Amino acid sequence: MKANAKTHALSSFGSGAAGLLLLLLVIGAVVVTLGNLRLRRDFTEDKLFTLSDGSRRLLAALPEDVTLKFFFNRSS
Repeated sequence: MKANAKTHALSSFGSGAAGLLLLLLVIGAVVVTLGNLRLRRDFTEDKLFTLSDGSRRLLAALPEDVTLKFFFNRSS
């Protein structure tokens, strides 16, 4: 009877560990997928971080992608 209980405990542990591993894999896949979607929204009151329509048209007309880098200092 003890051997049967021990086998059942090991089987339950294996099922739990497999379930946990599967859950972690699913969470990881969701994080990677959402990270690649690049969904960004400007929720500031005055839309401070949103491009104007003219800026969007100008950027859309450019033949190559543009990368902007901003460097700032809080004291300035």
